[in-house]
Amino acid sequence: LKKTISVKYTLYEILKTYGFNSSQIKQIAESLNVETGKEWHSKTHTTLIDRGHLLIELIDDKDILPLKIYEDGTYIYGREMKFYFLSKQINSNNEVFKKPNCVCLDARNIHYPLIIRKIKAGDRFVPFGMTGSKLVSDYLTDCKMPLFEKRRQLVVTNDEGKILWLVNQRPSNEFRITPSSKKQLIIRFMEAGKG
Repeated sequence: LKKTISVKYTLYEILKTYGFNSSQIKQIAESLNVETGKEWHSKTHTTLIDRGHLLIELIDDKDILPLKIYEDGTYIYGREMKFYFLSKQINSNNEVFKKPNCVCLDARNIHYPLIIRKIKAGDRFVPFGMTGSKLVSDYLTDCKMPLFEKRRQLVVTNDEGKILWLVNQRPSNEFRITPSSKKQLIIRFMEAGKG
């Protein structure tokens, strides 16, 4: 973008279809060298600068509220997300899931209701394999997750508000399966319509 003959003209051609006015486009063109996080809003879209990229996203004003989970079963969250919760005994043939969309946790200290929600400022958890807690926002920044995706990141918490699982990312080390675990809670996440 910076190598084009006219950055403002190129931006105008790109952003006018997303409802950004010429004053905003001028500000965006003048801000291309600023740090990550600067953003602008039209009536329908948000654009922001994130690590040298200009990202554009449709504004979704239907914010999804937290969902309480009272027992094992299948739950739809929003329009596109499906969660499966299953408690079962651990045996010698115990299946270990190695995919990011599925987690097995020690059910000993996990009691319903559980909550599925978006991350909040100040959320902390102990990432699997670590001993100290970390801010979820710092963990996601370390993973180089784009800002729009960070804002949509989901967590599953227990009845005390502790994060059990940073969905599709990492479980909490506090609830990991250990040799003394007898019962597990399996949580699987899928986009609705994909099985």
